[in-house]
Amino acid sequence: MEHSEQSINEKLKSEKNATIDDVMLLQETKVTFNKVAEKLNNLTAELAINKTLTQNVNINVEKEQGQEGKEKQAENPQPEAPADTGTETESPEKNTDDDILVDDAAPTESPENITLNEALENSLSAVMNSVNKELDEKTLSFLTLSEYLHAYNNFDLKNVYEHFKNTFDKDEFKAIVIYNNALMDNATDDVFDFAVEEGFNAVNINEYAKMLKHNYTEYRTLDEKIEKELEEKDKEKELEVGSPQRNKKFNTIEI
Repeated sequence: MEHSEQSINEKLKSEKNATIDDVMLLQETKVTFNKVAEKLNNLTAELAINKTLTQNVNINVEKEQGQEGKEKQAENPQPEAPADTGTETESPEKNTDDDILVDDAAPTESPENITLNEALENSLSAVMNSVNKELDEKTLSFLTLSEYLHAYNNFDLKNVYEHFKNTFDKDEFKAIVIYNNALMDNATDDVFDFAVEEGFNAVNINEYAKMLKHNYTEYRTLDEKIEKELEEKDKEKELEVGSPQRNKKFNTIEI
């Protein structure tokens, strides 16, 4: 374009005999070239602006996508793969002095499908698995009966008492039942760890029951209900004098 304009200027200067028409034609040609040049310059500038805008938009889009990716990764972090040490991970040892009762653990079998003997066997096993020391007969019986009352408690108490009558007298048995009901109602403290460490007699369960019956009408009513149920069992036994005794599975604690 610059070369053409220069050529026109040189021709105007060199044409001595050029007519007015020649001059006007050459001048119009020059103007035309100038307009074309201006238009091209404008287009070039516009293209440059568009290119810059496009680059800025792309950069912003990439930044936004990168930020979104980081935020998603922060919200949902991917777990790191554990290092392969060549050994299997072992679960921590259970504190065997705690959690004597497995209140919220479901029995291995549905309570409706097992016998009283099986329920007491399961309760005894649960206690033995939770205690890492030898217990005297009364303490072991207390924990086993308590475990049964928490995990099952779906048989008549008069029948349950038959399994523990050689270990507990009637008042002790009633006191244990009342105590465990109060414990499940969050009306008294958990004494099982203390019983494991100090023995059943140190717990003084009768005093617990006496306090509960004095402060809460519901436990006094429960005591009367248990007493009535055990009395009915005594009357049944009187009528069954001479009938053969069934063998019991648990000899040590009459379970």
